[in-house]
Amino acid sequence: MPREYVHEMNKGFRSNRKANLVGSSNEVNVWLNNEEAKALLDTGSSVSTVSKDFYDKFLSEIPLSPISELLHIECADGESLPYHGYITASLRVNDHALSDQMIEALFLVVPSRRYHADVPLLIGTNVLDILLEMTKNTYGVKFLQNAQLTTPVYLAFRCITLREKELAHNHNVLAYVKSAECKRITVKPNSEAVIQGYLQRKIPYHPTCAVTHPTPRSNIPDDLDISSVLVTYDHNQTCTIPILISNVSTRTFSIDPKELLCELQPATIQSLSIQFKIISKI
Repeated sequence: MPREYVHEMNKGFRSNRKANLVGSSNEVNVWLNNEEAKALLDTGSSVSTVSKDFYDKFLSEIPLSPISELLHIECADGESLPYHGYITASLRVNDHALSDQMIEALFLVVPSRRYHADVPLLIGTNVLDILLEMTKNTYGVKFLQNAQLTTPVYLAFRCITLREKELAHNHNVLAYVKSAECKRITVKPNSEAVIQGYLQRKIPYHPTCAVTHPTPRSNIPDDLDISSVLVTYDHNQTCTIPILISNVSTRTFSIDPKELLCELQPATIQSLSIQFKIISKI
């Protein structure tokens, strides 16, 4: 075989290897406040973002709302996600099943990166969940088959649907919490103890707010009360969470290392609007 031909074959092999190293992105065209742009559909993100450059160029009439003291978001590498604030904007997705649906969505305004030059938007589950429910209400439980979704939207919705099915199959349990303490913890009568716990049997689920909840799988006596605590669940993160246990009995109990303490279930935080009616008495 001629040397030149072998050289060309090697060049083609190296080129194919590079091409196979990076796959295609799950991107879709959208309109944000009537400005057309590309958006990455990210089922692994619980927030949606827009680049600062896109905001400055097309959305600067929308005031930025600061939430730096209320929200801390981590990237996949554990680093904090910087942002300038958030905006509320109207969103419409270029998809047959969604093209006539306009929703008001919240977007974090984040520093611009090189990728944002072509794809300035990222749509996370805070928006995808709403779009999925709208599609399901229109096309029924078999919306994935009936809605004629474009491939990016179909893949995002299918991922979320399979994730929810796995959660339901796991009895709404994201993970179990076991004691991470190296020694036995004693809880005296009418006292409390904080035990550091680690997550086990985690299911792959997007980062979400979760609440500690007693589990029937635990051998902890009923006289020990597991306090409900809100935590951020991320199955990719390895960390411990504090579990508050109260002993409401007159007996002393001990909790061994690796003892199953409780389980984590997803939680939804909703704002409550409370109205006061003033009644004047004569």
